[in-house]
Amino acid sequence: SVNATNADVTFPEILRVSVYTSDSIRVWFSEPMDSTTIANPALYTVDNAIGNPLAVYPVGPDFKSADMKLSSQIVAGILYHITATTVLSDCVGNGLFVSSVPFALPEAVAAGDIVINEILFDPLDGGSDFVEIYNRSNKVIDLAQVVICTKDTIANVITDIFVIAPEGFLLFPGDYLVLSENIYDVQSQYPASTDLRRCLQMTSMPSMNVDGDIVMLTDISFNTVDMLVYHGEWHFPLLQETKGVTLERIDFDRTTQDATN
Repeated sequence: SVNATNADVTFPEILRVSVYTSDSIRVWFSEPMDSTTIANPALYTVDNAIGNPLAVYPVGPDFKSADMKLSSQIVAGILYHITATTVLSDCVGNGLFVSSVPFALPEAVAAGDIVINEILFDPLDGGSDFVEIYNRSNKVIDLAQVVICTKDTIANVITDIFVIAPEGFLLFPGDYLVLSENIYDVQSQYPASTDLRRCLQMTSMPSMNVDGDIVMLTDISFNTVDMLVYHGEWHFPLLQETKGVTLERIDFDRTTQDATN
């Protein structure tokens, strides 16, 4: 609608790393990259004596990620960082914004390791539901091993089952993550409190009823990690309008189902 040249002047960044095996990782970029530059192992360095990867395999068709074979195995309990040079560039030649991104071997998730911290079940017009989770443990947890779902209390069965990050997403101790089917809707309506680095767009999520519903986190064997049975009347009673208002946890160490929390 505007007759103008809209040049891409945004520097790409490394967003995160997924760990697939003890010597195989995937690096995720903020935008599509020049596949010829991201395929060069000499442009990446991993600390703790690993050095350059042995090989790099850009992932098509959009080249927003690259798989890497490391020169040695990742050791449990050690936090690693990968750094890339500005020679890496996007498709128009913008050099990489140099940053160091952490990764580690993930540990198995257990009950209470991750909790439901905040939910929006009645978004503003044009907005999207979201669930914010928090890692209250001292573990690095791979969200490929965590499921978000709901529960049919009449049949006593888990329903609407979605693995949070099928391709992997490391949630570090003390980290928050917003889950939504449209993270850009969430960010546009709550710009002051939403960092896109702390958001994950899901293909599908359980629907959440306005009057009340159940949100669950489980492991991939459906053992409960956290469960919230919320009610619309939990909102502060003096609010004249609750549309677009979240319910947010006060204390991570108090029980999820405590309405005063």
